Amino acid sequence: MNPIIEVKNLKKRFKDFWALKGIDLEIPPGTFVSVLGPNGAGKTTLLEILEGLQKPTEGVVKLFQREWTKENEKFLKQKIGLCLQETRFIDKLTVREIMMVFSSIYDVSKSRVDEVIDLLNLNDKKNTYTENLSGGQKQRLALAISILHEPELLFLDEPTTGLDPEARKNIWDVLLYFKKTNKTIILTTHYMEEAQNLSDYIYLINRGKIVAKGTLNQILQQYGKFVSLVFHYDQMALSQKQKLHRLLQKDQELFQFQLFEHEKKIKLVLKETKQLMEIIENWIAKLKKLRLNLYDLEIHRPNLNDVFLYLTGTNLKQESE
Repeated sequence: MNPIIEVKNLKKRFKDFWALKGIDLEIPPGTFVSVLGPNGAGKTTLLEILEGLQKPTEGVVKLFQREWTKENEKFLKQKIGLCLQETRFIDKLTVREIMMVFSSIYDVSKSRVDEVIDLLNLNDKKNTYTENLSGGQKQRLALAISILHEPELLFLDEPTTGLDPEARKNIWDVLLYFKKTNKTIILTTHYMEEAQNLSDYIYLINRGKIVAKGTLNQILQQYGKFVSLVFHYDQMALSQKQKLHRLLQKDQELFQFQLFEHEKKIKLVLKETKQLMEIIENWIAKLKKLRLNLYDLEIHRPNLNDVFLYLTGTNLKQESE
């Protein structure tokens, strides 16, 4: 089968800043793909180029074997649906009125409007002005509009950012339902659990480059050959902190180290080894020599955030640009 999306050496520059530095993608039909990375990684820029909202500085971008040209624009817009991070609605229109406006644009039936309102669990809000909707309800309405014309390709740009866990779960349920219809879905997110729960395939992106790609298992098998130890302590004086840093500089088994002073945690990322219990015992002894009062220990196999941190030194969960 021909790929739904084909991208070769995509680059995007804003004045002196390169937001994308050579992206390659090939996405087959019927695939749920997550593009995962922290804010500022280039995810939204990538999506806006795929959606035809921005033009690339360099490279080739094809959807359904067609580039975003004036001749192909109408065809491609009929094939895709968009759900942005935030959608502005006319305050004094109800949910159903907004849906009817878009149904006239897409030339879909009233029965389809009612079907989508029901699918997004908006029946009890269909006569509510959009200004009175919660953040989660507005995002469900935006998602309802994006799938109203039954697009073959759906773009979702961080659709659950800022939502509470229940509202996020509601969006996930809809996406999992939509996934079963064999549509192609491209999701950008910085929530690793979102990518893990929804995706067939994952791209990890940082500073405009893809740093890893594959299924969840493929990424973890390729890059996840390490173990994280998290020690919890009561207090740490400045002198203890300085001694700890000197101690860590000498250890060759460490991939990375993080000190979470606010949470009073020490995280050590170690090369995977058969002598794990011996290493744990050694580190407990070392930390006790610093007169740290340890009261708990966690052992973690790597997740996507750990892999991303290992590859880039950046935490996926960071919220700043």
